[in-house]
Amino acid sequence: MFCRLCGTKNPDDSKFCIKCGQELITLGQATTADTAVKEIEITPNAQTPANLVDSTKLMFEDIFRYGKCMSRADYWYGVLGLILLMFLVCVSCVGLQVLVGHLASLEHFGLVRVIYDLKLYLLFTAIITLFLITLSATVRRLHDIGMDGAWVLLQFIPVGNIILLVFLCQRAEDENNRYRIETQSRFGQKIYGITGLIPVMILCIGLVFTFLMMPLDNFIAMQNIDTTEIYYDMDDY
Repeated sequence: MFCRLCGTKNPDDSKFCIKCGQELITLGQATTADTAVKEIEITPNAQTPANLVDSTKLMFEDIFRYGKCMSRADYWYGVLGLILLMFLVCVSCVGLQVLVGHLASLEHFGLVRVIYDLKLYLLFTAIITLFLITLSATVRRLHDIGMDGAWVLLQFIPVGNIILLVFLCQRAEDENNRYRIETQSRFGQKIYGITGLIPVMILCIGLVFTFLMMPLDNFIAMQNIDTTEIYYDMDDY
């Protein structure tokens, strides 16, 4: 009987390798282990096909997970779902802006400020969430084709977007793909171990981003007011 780890020949009745101490596997045990491995390899093929709802949900669930792989179908279904959700967000923001104009005409300035801030919060939270989701999903899609996640930086280069798009359309790489084994840091395990923490984190990030952008938004609004006043003053002449 030969050791599968170091290759040393051992007596037939040995349970452990005389050289490295590795537990020896008999022919019957090896056959059972090989069968189990084949069953594990076959199992993913029996998974439910990707669809719009499940793939979009997966995008949100794995927003902070970079150590996984994401199939081509899940990625593009998820992208389509995100586009539809962003369309709904834009429609909601337009509706809130119309409501702000109506309340301003009625001189309900307190409600105007509240609804306007709500619109900013909704918009900025959607933008930052979209950025985080697409960033992690793109890294996972790159892992699925056997590429390092650092290639995601191509999206910040004008021409690089085209190259990255070609990468994202490639088929999955199953052989010799070291990214097939999911990795997650201890910090990530703690975050995902607390139920409901991810949505709270996203909402808090959106709130902080909104507060940071409010001064800039107020400055732009004041500039528009000054420009409008200058325009009407010139008309008087």
